[in-house]
Amino acid sequence: MAMFDRAEELYPRYILETIGYREQAWIEEYNQGVEYLQAGDTEAAIRQFERAGIAYQNRPEAFLNLGASYAELGRFDESIEAFGMVIEVVDGPWIDRIDEEMREEWIDMARPARTNRAQLLFRTERYAEAAEAYMALMEMEPDNLDYMTSYASALVASGQGDSAADIFDDLLNREGLDAADYFTIGVGLYQMEEFEAAATAFRMSYEVVPNHRDTAFNLAQSLYLSESWEELAEVTEHLLEIDELNELAYRLRANALLQLGQEDAAMEAYNTGEELPIVMSEMGLQAAGADVVQIDEPYMQARPEPARAYGAKALSAALEG
Repeated sequence: MAMFDRAEELYPRYILETIGYREQAWIEEYNQGVEYLQAGDTEAAIRQFERAGIAYQNRPEAFLNLGASYAELGRFDESIEAFGMVIEVVDGPWIDRIDEEMREEWIDMARPARTNRAQLLFRTERYAEAAEAYMALMEMEPDNLDYMTSYASALVASGQGDSAADIFDDLLNREGLDAADYFTIGVGLYQMEEFEAAATAFRMSYEVVPNHRDTAFNLAQSLYLSESWEELAEVTEHLLEIDELNELAYRLRANALLQLGQEDAAMEAYNTGEELPIVMSEMGLQAAGADVVQIDEPYMQARPEPARAYGAKALSAALEG
């Protein structure tokens, strides 16, 4: 490839002759990389896909696999760059030079590349860039609530909280939302530390699906953080009916009862939680619609972070004080 590079540098018209050889080299390197992936050798696959990208830059497949493979190894900055190359190729002039079937395939490849790149930008705390990436996704899918809440979260993290608040206010007042939509909005508001508004969103979801454990639990935590003690006592009573081994739920309930002046009941709830024979933790139910996109790693999917838990030491001190 170095000889091709030098020839094209000396005489650019040689590109018309070398491009076919470059694509053939790309095919060979790419296919070898796929074989390494199938054999479970990610590092060897990365080397082949990198070689493919050096040989020929006008196809997205190698870059897409590079993005997923880099992410698997925790090489997030390189993964972001690789996913960016996918987008650059698909949005570039070459897509008009291929047949309709391949054009559709390339467009399908670009969607997970755009989503995963935005998620990784947020994960690596490049919040302003993440906001731009999510804004681009919103322009393509204006009704996608996951993109809207992620965009708002990125705005908050980049210091643009006022703009994010306006987005969530608009979302909460939309018509035709279902329980899953309100849950997604609640997660975004929770991440913004807008706990009263988060409780409102989770409450709307809870009223439709009161036996959904995650909805009830996140509502309970939002109520605790917004100091809504009476409602917290009601919600935790139901939460413990559907998740009786949830130690944190007992602590939340104990704190609500304590704040309501019911010291004996608070202590009973707290002790019950402490004396559970087993404790179920990190359990969750997750909706998966037809539009969920997954490349290689499940963590690359859009997924709300778990709501924060109330610390045991703080409650213990309150009960003993």
